[in-house]
Amino acid sequence: DMGGRITELEQCHTLYDDESEALVRMADKHLFRLFNYTSCCTVPRRYTGVTYLKLTKTGSETVQQYLKHAISSRDFRVRYDFSPLQPEDAHRFKLGTIRNPCDLYVSLYSWGAQDMGIWRMHGTVPGSLYKKDDRETFKRWLKHILTSKVAPNRSLAAGPGLVSVRFAQKYDNRHELPLIIGPVTHVPPDVLDRFNAVLKVFDISSIECWIRTESLGEGSEVCFRRIAKEASIGVDWLRFNEARDQVRTHVTSHMPCADFFDDESEALVRGAYRHIFRLFNYTTCCAPH
Repeated sequence: DMGGRITELEQCHTLYDDESEALVRMADKHLFRLFNYTSCCTVPRRYTGVTYLKLTKTGSETVQQYLKHAISSRDFRVRYDFSPLQPEDAHRFKLGTIRNPCDLYVSLYSWGAQDMGIWRMHGTVPGSLYKKDDRETFKRWLKHILTSKVAPNRSLAAGPGLVSVRFAQKYDNRHELPLIIGPVTHVPPDVLDRFNAVLKVFDISSIECWIRTESLGEGSEVCFRRIAKEASIGVDWLRFNEARDQVRTHVTSHMPCADFFDDESEALVRGAYRHIFRLFNYTTCCAPH
């Protein structure tokens, strides 16, 4: 019932915080001892909490606000931009966000065209490669950030691009991958090949629930319902709905995504991000609106 304060009240774990569990354990310590009860509730939690793996430009700020509004802070943690999945997250309900690569690049470029973002502020990418709502300048910018200067003969479409690199760094903990913060400009080809190899075999089911930027509110609701049911964690649905009404994603004033792309630039993104397109079944370069 979306009108109730917390659903899944029939699940024991949602009723207890640390203080109330300690009270019961103390008051009935003899029963716990006599019958060797090791957990507070009869059925142990399948998950020990929620880990949100935050990825920039995927609506991550909005999802974080939903978490803060609807779930107790003791039940979730956030892994920020360059903090990857950790071994201790193995028994936690893992939450990820993903966005169509074409949309993400348009957002990243347009942010820089407004003199925003660390690439623009720190001069990582030349200011001459930014011009608001300009398709040709966007293509030059795209080629620049996809080019490895230490492998000038490598096809730009071979990838991976920055977003794929960040995706692998964030969501994969089975392989030792180097930390790459900026564009792939100075990344050696053997390192790029390592990232491609990881992306080729990546299993999206290793993350319990994915929220797509293209359907942020609806996707968050689906994942939060799974958190309540599968992780036995209380979700305050009134506050979740309030957050959906009040929290707004950042809206940039740029032309439609499709207007930034011609056949060449679309082919570059589709090639460099072929694994992301395949894994999440993106069939169009820009999300349909």
